[in-house]
Formats: sequence, structure tokens, C-alpha cells
Amino acid sequence: MQTFPRILMGALRISLVSLLICETALLSQTTPSTSATSAAPDEPPAASLHQLGSLGDIVRRSPAVEVGGFPDHPAKFITKLPGGQTYFEVEEMEIDDDGSSDGSPVGWTPRPVRTRDNGTMVIDHSHQSATSYGGRLPQRADKTDFISAFETPYIVLPTVWSTGHGFQVGDGAVVLRGDQSIYAVVADFGPNTKIGEMSVKAHELFGEEVVIDGNSAQMGANHHPLPGVKPGTFHLNPAKVTRNFGSKGPFLIIVFPSTTVRRQFKSVDESLKPILEPIWLNLTARPAK
Repeated sequence: MQTFPRILMGALRISLVSLLICETALLSQTTPSTSATSAAPDEPPAASLHQLGSLGDIVRRSPAVEVGGFPDHPAKFITKLPGGQTYFEVEEMEIDDDGSSDGSPVGWTPRPVRTRDNGTMVIDHSHQSATSYGGRLPQRADKTDFISAFETPYIVLPTVWSTGHGFQVGDGAVVLRGDQSIYAVVADFGPNTKIGEMSVKAHELFGEEVVIDGNSAQMGANHHPLPGVKPGTFHLNPAKVTRNFGSKGPFLIIVFPSTTVRRQFKSVDESLKPILEPIWLNLTARPAK
């Protein structure tokens, strides 16, 4: 009398197993890849291990956060360190030239002409004459902003981190590439779809040539660009322009909350390095130079 129920239960088990197998196969086809921002523990770049010191082991044991974020320019790995700092790795750092033009080379233009792949031209209006932090600092009549991308090594963070990670403009950071490292200031918050951007000066400290030969548009009497011979082009003047592609890494960035000196900021070396250096040396367990 118990044979039929046993057969029925066996069939139900087989059906459930088949359903689970199908569901697993479907998920493997539809779940988006997280390879751009890995959820796995990170192995820091070998070339930076000397600079990281004992921090390398901490990073290996730290869980990833914000996996899959920043689709327009992602990080490979993001984590929170035990001391409250945020650590992230990006394959390249984009270039930011916002703020005052102090320190820019002769002939530099904030509105360069960029040529598209199809030969048409566009005037790049991405430069802004002010930064979030520079606008809070004492102003001079001859400056558009206290901060200059050509004089100050700074980084830009996504705006969401001003609340999600508790950072403020003016907080300090350490940026590494290979065995090189620099101190920088958080001078601006930017789009929430990308991460990994720093000033012209910061790139130059890593040996990058950021300002290159290019062009600006000739302007007519009405202050509009003069059209070129071909549709979609302009008459051009030679100019110095900010490079419109990033610097290859990998770069490691460690941002330190609550290190801002607020309106007392003078420069990274004078105002932030004395604060950051002992914290950084303690974090990496390396002796002072």
C-alpha cells in the first residue's frame, strides 16, 4: 500500500532537482559580470607592495564594497580599511583641469578643439573655472579659484561619497602607481557614474606629459568660432591643450576622512602632508624617512 506514495515522492524529488539545475543555468546566463569591480578579495599590484607595506595584507583580507558601481569608469576593487579610510584600485586615472589656470603653460586654452573619428570637430567645454574646495577658500581678485589643477595635486571623488563614505572636500589622499606615491587633496566631487580622476599636477608628479600641442578655434567678430572649409570643422589656431585621455595604472588611492584643514589650506605639502604622513606610515608599518 506504500509503494505508490514512495514512487510519487521520488518523482517529486527528481522534478525539484531538475528545476534547480535549470534555474542555475538561467542565472549563469543572465547575471551580469562583476569583473570590472571584483567582489573577490584583491591582490594588490606587485609593483606597489613595497609602498603598501603591511597594508597589502590588510587589503587581501578586506571585503569588497560597491561591487558593480561606477559604470562609466569603474574601479577594479573598493574596500573600507579598519581605520575608516577607503581604498580603491583603478586601471587608469582620468585628467581634470578645473580651477584656476595659474601655473598653466603659455598658450594653454581651456576650450580646446577635439577632432572626432569622422573628422568633425567639437569645442570641449568640460573645463570649469572653479572647484568645490577652492570656492570655500580665501579668494584673490586675480584668481578664479584658490585651487589650480596645474599647481595642486588633487583627486575628484563621486558626489555620493560625500555622504556614503563621509568624505569632505579638503580631505587628504595618497595615490600610488608602482613604487611611486604622492599626497593629494580631495578638491572636488563629480559624477556618480565614474571614479578615478586627478589633476594635471598629480599626473605630472607621476611623470606624465599632460599638456600637449593642439588647437583652439579662431573666433569671429561676434565671438563665435569661424567655420572651416569642410562642414563640421573650424578655422584653427595652434594652442596648448590638456590631453583628453587618462594615464595608465594600475593606480591605488587611499582616502583619509576627517583630515581636512578647511579654510586653513595653503598647499598639499604645507597643510596636508604633516597630517597624512604619520597616519600613512602607521597604516603601512614603515619607518619614517
